[in-house]
Amino acid sequence: MPSKKSPGKRALSTMAATTTPTLSSSLPSPSEPAASNPSTKDPQSWASLTPPLSPWLHTALQTLSFERMTPVQASTIPLFLGNKDVVVEAVTGSGKTLSYLLPLIQRLSGTERRRHRIGGIVIIPTRELAGQIFSVLSSLLQFQPPSEAGLKAQLLRGGEGDARSDLQAFLRDGPDILVCTPGRLEELLGSRYVVISGDTFEMLVLDEADRLLDLGFSEVLAGIMARLPKQRRTGLFSASVTEAVVGGLVRSGLRNPVKVVVKVKEREVERRVPVREKRKKKRIAGVSDERKAKEEEWRELVEQVKKERAERGLEKVDGDVGGWFEDMV
Repeated sequence: MPSKKSPGKRALSTMAATTTPTLSSSLPSPSEPAASNPSTKDPQSWASLTPPLSPWLHTALQTLSFERMTPVQASTIPLFLGNKDVVVEAVTGSGKTLSYLLPLIQRLSGTERRRHRIGGIVIIPTRELAGQIFSVLSSLLQFQPPSEAGLKAQLLRGGEGDARSDLQAFLRDGPDILVCTPGRLEELLGSRYVVISGDTFEMLVLDEADRLLDLGFSEVLAGIMARLPKQRRTGLFSASVTEAVVGGLVRSGLRNPVKVVVKVKEREVERRVPVREKRKKKRIAGVSDERKAKEEEWRELVEQVKKERAERGLEKVDGDVGGWFEDMV
């Protein structure tokens, strides 16, 4: 049962790793097998995981070109597979998605499932990100052996269909995993036909936890947590784990969580930001030069008008040239 201590005083075990933001396309050479000799000492080899992944997951990873684990995956997956709650702080592109999808799939693959009984939930703050996560999950599940009763997943997100359609799809397909935005999940769980049992529910994941709070989902999440079994694995993943995030979500059922922090080496970060800044400055400089030329042109015109009106004995021309220029552009 969760501790009754104040979230601010809760101590988290901490593991630290160091990496750069990487995508699967930038992982080491595909010449390295995804599932090498189990006796390998490479800590980032998929074969080094304990407990091990199913053979079909190794095949999926190799086919999808996930050749080796990233540091966040190597640190997080063994903990999540080994019945530990985790709080993971890592930047976008570090491999967080597989860090929770693989343990979720592995745990559910080895348990007895019942129709219309949910086994795992992944909560995402935005529709776009939910779609991306669901796409990765669906790609992995395609490699399930046809001889087995495969896991099924359902995507629930606001702005797409309605709660009634989601419920009909849930009753028709009997998904084991839900990838969802908070509001649409809350609506589905409000149905008496949707059962979340401690016998079948394994894992809850809160991805982009900082954004979940920033977007004002605190009360919705509290309502969702109240419907979930206390005995479960919980993972909180965020680009930044602040006191506000920990205080707001650690109370969501995390039990003695291990904190995993993946830091970025500044010297290895791609220099795309400075390049963008340089181009931005160049564009600004170009606009500034053009503006100066136009302003000078208007200044000359104003001086000419002043001179002509003075020669004709008319009143002086008042006004700010810059103001005139602003009105013209």
